[in-house]
Amino acid sequence: MATLFKRPPRKNWIIQYYDGSGRRRERSSGTTDRRAAERIAQKLDADAALRRNGVIDPTEELRANAAAIPMIEHLGDPNTSSDRARFVSFALALGSRGNTPAHTSLTISRCRLVIDAARIERLDQLRETAVQSALASLLESGRSAESINHYTRAIKAFARWLHQERRTAEHQLSGLKTSTSESDRRVRRRALSPEELNWLCAATDASSEHGGLDGRKRSLLYRFAASTGLRLGELRSLTPSSLHLDREIPIVIVAAAHSKRRREDRIPLASSLVDVLRVEIETLDPGDQLFPIKSRSAAHLIREDLAAAREAWLQDASTEAERRQREQSDFLAIATEAGRIDFHALRHTFITAVVESGASIKTAQELARHSTPTLTIGRYAHTQIGHLADTVERVASPAARQQEHQHPLRPAMPHRTASCMGRDASSERDDCVTHSTTADYETERLVDVKGRGGIRTRESRICNPFP
Repeated sequence: MATLFKRPPRKNWIIQYYDGSGRRRERSSGTTDRRAAERIAQKLDADAALRRNGVIDPTEELRANAAAIPMIEHLGDPNTSSDRARFVSFALALGSRGNTPAHTSLTISRCRLVIDAARIERLDQLRETAVQSALASLLESGRSAESINHYTRAIKAFARWLHQERRTAEHQLSGLKTSTSESDRRVRRRALSPEELNWLCAATDASSEHGGLDGRKRSLLYRFAASTGLRLGELRSLTPSSLHLDREIPIVIVAAAHSKRRREDRIPLASSLVDVLRVEIETLDPGDQLFPIKSRSAAHLIREDLAAAREAWLQDASTEAERRQREQSDFLAIATEAGRIDFHALRHTFITAVVESGASIKTAQELARHSTPTLTIGRYAHTQIGHLADTVERVASPAARQQEHQHPLRPAMPHRTASCMGRDASSERDDCVTHSTTADYETERLVDVKGRGGIRTRESRICNPFP
């Protein structure tokens, strides 16, 4: 039974009652009229009794209340915290999951763009046809297919969250699909060759301070990015405590909050970087940024350093004829037919070097930290015309193929050991494990004695693609 009382100096009647779960609740009636307050209290008691008896479904009631809230309040604003107490917004949910403010703001802005284009104001208006029509209009307005895919993933994540929070009866956009963006890619990047990277780092190392970083620091930044494949945001998050240089295998750790796949990443470091990094962190505190660079200035920095490196390369020509020939070359050019060079192109450079080193597809995928090898090989790995020509020559020459088949780093096939030969020949499968190691190649071979399963190898190689 609900009770009424007043709490001075407030004049409105306060109602105390038990809800459907048996919890005691207290709320203001919003009126100074006792009879009106009594009617409100009776309504609260009646609703609580219906909930206890199962007549009112709490989930359906939650959805009904959610449907009355404007869509923009479900989405929320990452820059404010003025959200309804009963309804946590999507922006707050993203932030509570460890996402960076930049990622949260970008996701919310993409969702808001689609919602505004589709003119969606309430949850019941969030339909696949309306969203698909809005995405089509955005594509017609000049946005690329890749941008449309980003919008699609963002709005689908919002719809999935609404369903998980039981604000909608179903995932209303589960059938929405992304499109193939290869035919409409607006930005095509290319990888730097080892010679281009060496010229870039050498010229930058000798240059003056720019963008808050001196030439030596920028040179280290470029070489570090091209040797680890870390993205700009991940590089900016690094501190001296992120580097573990005294381990048997030196690694750099990227915290889950700053990794694109939202989990802690551990990337091995090339031995040629370890000593340089050890000297670099001597003057830094554990919490200092290793590379204090602003996101917007990174593109300007590498463009200016590329231009300076190309000019130094042109001046290095021994004759005027050679200089004219170099001027016609795409060497260190920012934009070519193969693609352009920006800061993210250093990641393409790293992945290309990994693939060209002969690493397996799985190894390349793990080092690239991609969810699928298709993205690693299809988007990030680039081939140089010189490598293609070398491959054609090897294919055309049986002697070259035979010589490559006998690779000096590959150990010869191990002989069967006595323990392997002594096994029961009637067993379904007999394997023996042999180990062989060289200076930079380590492999474990599982040799099928009966010869039916071939040879399975597990190999790991850590090297610097740009010594």
